[in-house]
Amino acid sequence: MIGGIAAAVLLGAGATWYFGFRDDGSTTSSTDDGTSATAADAGLEEAETTPTESELSALAALTQAPEPDADMEQAPPPTAEKVDPNKPEEPLPTLIEFEAFGPIEGTTAEQLTEWTELLSELYIDYGGATGRTRKRLRAQAGEIDIIQATPAFLNAIIGTDLADRDGILGVYTMVKDWQIRVASTPTFFFDGDITRTTVEDQNKRVKVVKLWINWWKDYDSGKTNLTDYREKMEKRVKKKTG
Repeated sequence: MIGGIAAAVLLGAGATWYFGFRDDGSTTSSTDDGTSATAADAGLEEAETTPTESELSALAALTQAPEPDADMEQAPPPTAEKVDPNKPEEPLPTLIEFEAFGPIEGTTAEQLTEWTELLSELYIDYGGATGRTRKRLRAQAGEIDIIQATPAFLNAIIGTDLADRDGILGVYTMVKDWQIRVASTPTFFFDGDITRTTVEDQNKRVKVVKLWINWWKDYDSGKTNLTDYREKMEKRVKKKTG
């Protein structure tokens, strides 16, 4: 009896080694009860419980990736528009056009018209006045309060073409003189070099003039306090003139 027991133990050990520890290239997978089974064992189990065709179809439907939505393919999500740095700049309209400004408080429409005509003759007409006429007109313009005269400065450039030589020179001199009067740093710098005629050069001039126009619109509409601006301007003038 002892010999039979020993034989049974040896036989079981050999079977365990053969089916459990021998490396036959099969992989180990986990079963439902947490024990290990080889892929070969799993294949045997599958053979004993072969699923029906309907079960296979249901399984395929669950595991297959869904078909892409046709509408999504036709209308992909929008992407950020790329800006081409090498794309040439589009030219802006060089003709200066805007609704004329009215007189500020304390001045009349007649005065504004008179000042606009004076400044047009001094700076804009035919590229600006020269010689004795220029000297006379400058003296007259210098007697006008610069804040009261600002809408006249701007109205004088309506209809000016900044692609034209006379237009460039006239507006350049006007902007420079206005800045000197208000003791301003060149916030509205205007390039007066008439040899610079590229689209980029012309666009810069147009943008400067538009900036000046929009800046005054805030004061003209009362959105920005003109009294505060006058105080700042007078302080700058006083500091500059000592």
